[in-house]
Amino acid sequence: MKLRRIALGLLAAVAIAGVAGWFSLDKETRDLLATVPTNKDLLFWNERQRDAAFRALDRLTVLQKSRVIAAGPAPRPLPPGRRSSCPWTSMPSWPRSAAPRC
Repeated sequence: MKLRRIALGLLAAVAIAGVAGWFSLDKETRDLLATVPTNKDLLFWNERQRDAAFRALDRLTVLQKSRVIAAGPAPRPLPPGRRSSCPWTSMPSWPRSAAPRC
């Protein structure tokens, strides 16, 4: 009887620790763990896996190899581009999805 009580207590403690650990993770990591991609090829991930994994690619190098590139000692400015002819570029209150195509 005493052994059963100890086993149930340990099981309850592990369950509580697991639930607490799950909710201590941020939303992106929880989503990723809920839909772990099994294939390393990004083209074969479903939409839920892509949404979760793309947010976590920079933090979890298990998904894709990544490395940090140090900034150069003397960065050069970009050349000026041509002015856009789209009318919505001066209206920042429009959502991009509702903006007219140019």
